Amino acid sequence: MKTMILVWGMAVATTLHAQKTNILDKVQQAFEVRQQAARTQYGKALGSILEDAKDDGDLDKFLILQAEQKRFDTEKTVPPPAESPAEFFPASKAHYRTVVSLLKHDVEALNDLIKKQVRAGQIEEAIVIKAEMDRVAALLAEMRTTLSGKESDTHPRVPPQPFKSKKWDVVQDFSNSGNPSGAWSYGVMANPDASFVLLRKNGDAWTDGGGANVWINNAEVTQYGIKPGQVSIHPGPHGEYGVIRWTCNHLKNGQTERLTVKGTFGAGDSGRMNVGVFHNGKKALSVSDTPHKEPFSIDVKVQPKDTIDFTVSPGAAGWSCGNTPLDLSITSK
Repeated sequence: MKTMILVWGMAVATTLHAQKTNILDKVQQAFEVRQQAARTQYGKALGSILEDAKDDGDLDKFLILQAEQKRFDTEKTVPPPAESPAEFFPASKAHYRTVVSLLKHDVEALNDLIKKQVRAGQIEEAIVIKAEMDRVAALLAEMRTTLSGKESDTHPRVPPQPFKSKKWDVVQDFSNSGNPSGAWSYGVMANPDASFVLLRKNGDAWTDGGGANVWINNAEVTQYGIKPGQVSIHPGPHGEYGVIRWTCNHLKNGQTERLTVKGTFGAGDSGRMNVGVFHNGKKALSVSDTPHKEPFSIDVKVQPKDTIDFTVSPGAAGWSCGNTPLDLSITSK
C-alpha cells in the first residue's frame, strides 16, 4: 500500500471563489493544527520506544526505530499501520486513530456549517461546503477501512511461516469488544489455583468493578504509567490477580505443539507489583515486588485447552498504582 499523507488542504475545493473561502479556511486551519500536534506526538512516541530498546539492549529493535525516527524527522509523515513494523506499529496505529477522530470531527463541523448556510438562504455556499464534506467523509471511510483491516491481519513484518506455525501478540490482538477474543481472555483470580473469572467491559477497560482490570492505552499520551499502545494489567485491592490468559484452542484432540513465549512485564506505574507466568497453573516465572522491567522467554509444550496465564498481583506495599504493561508474543515452532 502506498504511504498515505493526510493533507486535507489538498481536498479543499479550489473551485471556491475568494469571498466564499473564509468559513472553510477556518475549519481547514483548525484541522491542520490538530493534525500537526498528532504528528508531533508520533515523533515523541518513537523517541520513547527507542529509549526502551536502548535500555533493553535490543540492538535490532534500536536500529529499526532509529531509522524510522530519522525518516520521520526528514519527511514528517507517518506510515499507515499496514506498513509499520512491529517495533513501531502501536505508535502508528495510535496516530491514525487520532486522525480518524479528527476527520470525524471535521465532517460533523462541515455538516453544521451546511445547515447554517441553508437556514441563512446561502444555498450556493452550502452546495460548495457539501462537496467538501463528501470528500472528507470519503477520506474518513478510507482511513477506517485501513485501520479495521490491519487490526484483523497478521502483522506485515512477520515472514511467511511453515504451514503449522502461528503467532499471537497481546497488543495487536487486543480486543475492546469481546472477552474472550480468539485465544485471549481477560480475567481475575484469587490466586493461580483459583477459578478464572472473566472481567466485564467498562468503557475502554475490562474490569471486575473492584480494582482488577486489563486495558490498552489508545490515547496519544502516557496514562497511569502506561505509554500509548501498551496493554496494562492491574491487580485487585484484596490480593486478586489481574490476568491475561492465552488458551490453546487451535489444536485438535491428540495434537501437541511447542511454543516460544517471549515478552516483558514493564515498570508501569509507581507501585511495586508481583508478576508471573503460569502454564496450566504451574509456575513458569515469578518475580516479587519488582520496580523494574522483567523480560522473559519460555519454551512450553501445549495440547488442546492448555492455558498460559500472565498475572499481576499486589506487592508487599499493596495494590495501589499497580498498572503494569505487558509486551508479549507467543510463537509456535
